[in-house]
Amino acid sequence: MLRIGNYGLLHCAANFYNADKREDLEEVTFTRGLFVRIGDEDVDEPKRELWVLQEGFVPGSDYLLLARDSNEDLVTSFTVLQRRCPIGAYREMLGMDVWTTGYCAINSDTDMYRLANAMLKLPPLGELTMQKDPEAKGATGSD
Repeated sequence: MLRIGNYGLLHCAANFYNADKREDLEEVTFTRGLFVRIGDEDVDEPKRELWVLQEGFVPGSDYLLLARDSNEDLVTSFTVLQRRCPIGAYREMLGMDVWTTGYCAINSDTDMYRLANAMLKLPPLGELTMQKDPEAKGATGSD
């Protein structure tokens, strides 16, 4: 379960809350990140905007690939794209004994754009949709 809240009216950052269950979202520590538009789909019509949801602000940030219909004025939902790492981009780090860790290294804006276009051709993972917070009062301070 992912909840994204507005950091503030004059800030470009978002607060990310990630938990296994909805009721746990209030208890987890949040991280910050950004929505970044990386371009438009390069082939199909109607065109879709390509976005990444960047969690973190340093090299090694985590990215979620997103797409949306470019004909919609108000952003209310995104299609969540596949998270497949391109051949040759996976970095595996040896750890203690049998423990290892790894990550997908996308090192340029161009590579991220190419990956997003490739992921558009695969079945989507799901939908990220704006929901009104039932506790919110007015338009400020809500998620």
